[in-house]
Amino acid sequence: MKPLRIAIIGVGVMGQRHAETFRRLPDAQLVAVMDVDAHRAQEAGSHYSVPAFTDLTALLDEAAPEAICICTPDWAHRAPAIAAAKRGVHLLIEKPLATTLEDADAIITAAQAAGVTLMVGHILRFDPRYAVAHAAVASGDIGRLTYMYARRHNLIDSGLRFRGGTTVVNFLGIHDLDMMLWCADSPIEEVHAIGTRGALADLGVDDGVLATIKFQNGVMGCLDVHWAMPPGAMPLDAEFKLIGTAGQVRVDGTLGAVQINVGNTSQFPDTVYAPAPSGTIGALAAQNAHFIQCVRTGKRPLVDGSTARRAVVLATLIHESLGARTVVRQDGLDQ
Repeated sequence: MKPLRIAIIGVGVMGQRHAETFRRLPDAQLVAVMDVDAHRAQEAGSHYSVPAFTDLTALLDEAAPEAICICTPDWAHRAPAIAAAKRGVHLLIEKPLATTLEDADAIITAAQAAGVTLMVGHILRFDPRYAVAHAAVASGDIGRLTYMYARRHNLIDSGLRFRGGTTVVNFLGIHDLDMMLWCADSPIEEVHAIGTRGALADLGVDDGVLATIKFQNGVMGCLDVHWAMPPGAMPLDAEFKLIGTAGQVRVDGTLGAVQINVGNTSQFPDTVYAPAPSGTIGALAAQNAHFIQCVRTGKRPLVDGSTARRAVVLATLIHESLGARTVVRQDGLDQ
């Protein structure tokens, strides 16, 4: 079988990681890249030796991809997803599926109407550390799950890069919200969130958010996210803990396994998600290989549209609680 012809839409940090991974996967063929920034698109096209575009219609017409990987900013997934689906092109979308339920539902509807595969890149499900934690819950090894705690702190570069266009919950917290939903395996009952503004206040977004989530089966979750750590700190400080009636699981999700000091600087190479130079090793490669398999076989993706929508629902409830400064209950939002 010929490799899957795939194009990358949006060649920022994640777009380049996806491009490198697809370029190295034997069952994929990177055929084009696109970005609204013409200079960035041309640089990426030259680096990966593929045509570069600034217009999606032109890319679909000329490069004829079978699938696209959408790596545009969080709030800009809807338009390219719907346009590609209408052309019968399969969709791999970076998390979150969308930042509003209206956009999420529009993408899901378009994919279903076109009969194309829709998968969302919730990469923690392909990270062996988090997958093992979920398995310990699913198997009953730690008894009945009662409590979950997730921490995900990032450098201020992330908060500044999006200039207020997205939130720490949508950009960082969505990872752990999907994990909580996966592990709790229960509808949401109520959410309470508080936020704090400091270094990013001028952008109109919170530096950090704390949220408590109660699920209908009695499980409680606590989310702790922050994206304004000072430059020079560890680039990702993350933890995920699951406590049950008979045991617990703790995941150290940091990217600090390897530290390289040169002069007065410290580097923390990625050894988990998209390690270099071995681009076919890591969680991103496993995720993207799963997408290709689903396209080729018709298998349901581990994170399809309806699954990814649940994380959008939970993020929406957290934002509602932040705005109302009170507990919000899951009533009107279809889960």
